[in-house]
Amino acid sequence: MKAAAGVLIFGFGIMPVAARGADPVAPAILSPAPGAVVSSPVTVTITQGSAGPGGMAMAMPDMPGMSRGGHLHLIVDARLPAPGAQIPMDSHHIHLMHGETSKTLKLAPGKHTLQLIAGSVGHTVPANAPHSDPVSFEVR
Repeated sequence: MKAAAGVLIFGFGIMPVAARGADPVAPAILSPAPGAVVSSPVTVTITQGSAGPGGMAMAMPDMPGMSRGGHLHLIVDARLPAPGAQIPMDSHHIHLMHGETSKTLKLAPGKHTLQLIAGSVGHTVPANAPHSDPVSFEVR
Protein backbone atom coordinates (compact mmCIF):
# COMPACT_ATOMS: atom_id res chain seq x y z
CA MET A 1 0.00 0.00 0.00
CA LYS A 2 2.81 2.45 0.85
CA ALA A 3 4.56 1.76 -2.46
CA ALA A 4 1.42 2.55 -4.43
CA ALA A 5 0.99 5.83 -2.54
CA GLY A 6 4.59 6.77 -3.33
CA VAL A 7 4.03 6.19 -7.02
CA LEU A 8 0.91 8.34 -6.96
CA ILE A 9 2.66 11.16 -5.12
CA PHE A 10 5.56 11.10 -7.56
CA GLY A 11 3.14 11.00 -10.49
CA PHE A 12 1.28 14.05 -9.23
CA GLY A 13 4.61 15.81 -8.61
CA ILE A 14 5.51 15.75 -12.29
CA MET A 15 2.05 16.32 -13.75
CA PRO A 16 2.30 20.12 -14.15
CA VAL A 17 5.33 19.67 -16.42
CA ALA A 18 3.95 16.65 -18.28
CA ALA A 19 0.53 18.28 -18.73
CA ARG A 20 2.12 21.11 -20.74
CA GLY A 21 3.82 18.58 -22.98
CA ALA A 22 7.27 19.71 -21.84
CA ASP A 23 10.25 17.40 -21.62
CA PRO A 24 10.35 16.13 -17.99
CA VAL A 25 14.15 16.64 -18.01
CA ALA A 26 13.74 20.35 -18.74
CA PRO A 27 13.14 22.94 -16.04
CA ALA A 28 9.86 24.86 -16.22
CA ILE A 29 8.42 28.17 -15.09
CA LEU A 30 5.24 27.46 -13.14
CA SER A 31 4.31 31.09 -12.48
CA PRO A 32 3.66 33.66 -13.69
CA ALA A 33 1.52 31.96 -16.32
CA PRO A 34 1.96 32.82 -19.99
CA GLY A 35 -0.08 35.93 -20.80
CA ALA A 36 -0.64 36.82 -17.13
CA VAL A 37 -0.99 40.41 -15.99
CA VAL A 38 0.81 40.89 -12.67
CA SER A 39 2.15 43.64 -10.45
CA SER A 40 5.73 44.12 -9.33
CA PRO A 41 7.47 42.64 -7.49
CA VAL A 42 6.86 39.39 -9.40
CA THR A 43 7.47 36.05 -7.71
CA VAL A 44 8.68 33.52 -10.27
CA THR A 45 8.07 29.88 -9.29
CA ILE A 46 9.99 27.11 -11.05
CA THR A 47 10.51 23.39 -11.19
CA GLN A 48 14.02 22.12 -11.78
CA GLY A 49 13.04 19.32 -14.13
CA SER A 50 15.09 16.15 -13.72
CA ALA A 51 16.75 17.38 -10.54
CA GLY A 52 14.65 15.03 -8.43
CA PRO A 53 11.19 13.65 -7.61
CA GLY A 54 8.66 16.41 -8.09
CA GLY A 55 11.36 18.45 -9.82
CA MET A 56 12.87 19.89 -6.64
CA ALA A 57 16.50 19.54 -5.59
CA MET A 58 19.45 21.61 -4.45
CA ALA A 59 21.53 21.19 -7.62
CA MET A 60 21.40 19.77 -11.13
CA PRO A 61 23.63 16.68 -10.70
CA ASP A 62 24.69 14.33 -13.46
CA MET A 63 22.63 15.79 -16.28
CA PRO A 64 23.98 15.28 -19.80
CA GLY A 65 26.83 17.73 -20.27
CA MET A 66 26.57 18.97 -16.67
CA SER A 67 28.98 18.54 -13.79
CA ARG A 68 27.99 18.38 -10.13
CA GLY A 69 27.20 21.85 -8.92
CA GLY A 70 25.56 22.85 -12.18
CA HIS A 71 22.51 25.01 -11.62
CA LEU A 72 19.68 26.89 -13.29
CA HIS A 73 19.84 30.40 -14.63
CA LEU A 74 16.76 32.60 -14.91
CA ILE A 75 16.99 34.67 -18.07
CA VAL A 76 15.01 37.93 -17.91
CA ASP A 77 14.19 39.79 -21.12
CA ALA A 78 17.22 38.37 -22.95
CA ARG A 79 18.07 35.55 -25.35
CA LEU A 80 19.37 32.24 -24.04
CA PRO A 81 23.18 32.14 -24.05
CA ALA A 82 24.65 29.93 -26.78
CA PRO A 83 26.24 26.55 -25.99
CA GLY A 84 29.76 27.10 -24.67
CA ALA A 85 29.03 30.70 -23.70
CA GLN A 86 29.75 32.11 -20.26
CA ILE A 87 26.51 33.16 -18.54
CA PRO A 88 26.84 36.75 -17.29
CA MET A 89 25.94 37.74 -13.74
CA ASP A 90 23.62 40.71 -14.20
CA SER A 91 19.96 41.70 -13.90
CA HIS A 92 19.12 39.72 -17.08
CA HIS A 93 20.92 36.51 -16.01
CA ILE A 94 20.04 35.39 -12.48
CA HIS A 95 22.02 32.45 -11.14
CA LEU A 96 19.97 30.08 -8.97
CA MET A 97 23.02 28.46 -7.38
CA HIS A 98 21.31 27.16 -4.25
CA GLY A 99 18.47 25.15 -5.78
CA GLU A 100 15.96 27.97 -5.43
CA THR A 101 12.44 27.15 -6.58
CA SER A 102 11.26 30.76 -6.51
CA LYS A 103 12.73 34.20 -7.07
CA THR A 104 11.15 37.60 -6.56
CA LEU A 105 11.97 40.21 -9.20
CA LYS A 106 11.30 43.94 -9.31
CA LEU A 107 10.21 44.54 -12.90
CA ALA A 108 9.15 47.79 -14.57
CA PRO A 109 5.66 48.04 -16.07
CA GLY A 110 5.48 46.50 -19.53
CA LYS A 111 5.92 43.18 -21.29
CA HIS A 112 8.55 40.74 -20.02
CA THR A 113 9.82 37.30 -20.98
CA LEU A 114 11.44 34.74 -18.69
CA GLN A 115 13.26 31.51 -19.50
CA LEU A 116 15.35 28.99 -17.56
CA ILE A 117 18.52 27.24 -18.75
CA ALA A 118 20.84 24.82 -16.99
CA GLY A 119 24.47 25.83 -16.71
CA SER A 120 27.64 24.20 -15.44
CA VAL A 121 29.36 24.89 -12.14
CA GLY A 122 31.62 27.20 -14.19
CA HIS A 123 28.57 29.18 -15.39
CA THR A 124 28.82 28.05 -19.00
CA VAL A 125 26.07 26.55 -21.15
CA PRO A 126 26.68 22.90 -22.03
CA ALA A 127 25.69 21.55 -25.44
CA ASN A 128 22.03 20.49 -25.37
CA ALA A 129 21.48 22.23 -22.01
CA PRO A 130 17.96 21.62 -20.67
CA HIS A 131 15.90 24.81 -20.83
CA SER A 132 12.32 25.88 -20.31
CA ASP A 133 9.90 27.29 -22.80
CA PRO A 134 9.82 31.10 -22.67
CA VAL A 135 7.03 32.66 -20.62
CA SER A 136 5.80 36.13 -21.61
CA PHE A 137 3.60 38.24 -19.33
CA GLU A 138 2.81 41.85 -18.52
CA VAL A 139 3.57 43.93 -15.42
CA ARG A 140 1.12 46.75 -14.68
